[in-house]
Amino acid sequence: MEIICAGDREEVRKYTGSVIAGEIADHPLSCFECRKDSYLMSLDILDLADLKAGRKKIVIYFSPDALVFICDGEDMRSQVSDMVKGYDSNESALHGFFSSLIKDDSEKLEAIEDRITVFEAKLLADTRKANMKDFIRFRKSIRDIKKYYDGLDKVTEGLSDNESDIISEGYIRHFQILAVRVDRLLAYAQNQRDYVTQVREAYQSQIDIEQNKLMKVFTVVSTIFLPLTLLVGWYGMNFKIPEFAWHYGYLFVALLSLAILGGCIIFFKKKKWF
Repeated sequence: MEIICAGDREEVRKYTGSVIAGEIADHPLSCFECRKDSYLMSLDILDLADLKAGRKKIVIYFSPDALVFICDGEDMRSQVSDMVKGYDSNESALHGFFSSLIKDDSEKLEAIEDRITVFEAKLLADTRKANMKDFIRFRKSIRDIKKYYDGLDKVTEGLSDNESDIISEGYIRHFQILAVRVDRLLAYAQNQRDYVTQVREAYQSQIDIEQNKLMKVFTVVSTIFLPLTLLVGWYGMNFKIPEFAWHYGYLFVALLSLAILGGCIIFFKKKKWF
């Protein structure tokens, strides 16, 4: 078992061969490639506890007599070294590596879901104070997590299928269980993606409800003052009206306006329109 840096092409060529070393250096690899006598895996490692750190590339070459981790930098190399320390075979080291990757991921995903739930409560409590940057950040994080588990799912599924018959019968069962665990984590990430979408839809629905309430208030106010507008237009006409000569004409129009206003308000209250 060897752990080397991707930048050291001589080391890569030494342990994987010139053909595979050239593919690693010059061409993008799929998540899992099954060859006649080896498996070639490529992953973007994501730390769920520190999503801001971004993804780190790792390529794994596995054959009956070799296991090579080609890491993106010294930090990743040191991390992988700690993850595979203490294993007595290449198969157990490979299984231990993937097991360490997803060791506490369920708890980390639950913590992310709890943050989304708190964000949802704040979002719906007061839409005016909503920070859509947080929503975009959650959506991006969940998208990155899902892409990470998509790649991991392809790798573990390829290992459990064991098409090249490289993995011994005793370890196939372990990799099959590992594939099931990754598949569950992928489903959990997909559920979280759907949850974020539901939060966005709930927020938009809340905005629509508040806008409808505002439009309802404007409509009621406009309807209340519509009869008064009619009175203004009626008595504003440029010809002689009998009420102009009446001593109580002004008082009559004022009381009529108040009566119309009060009647409209009582009517709308009974209809529970506001």
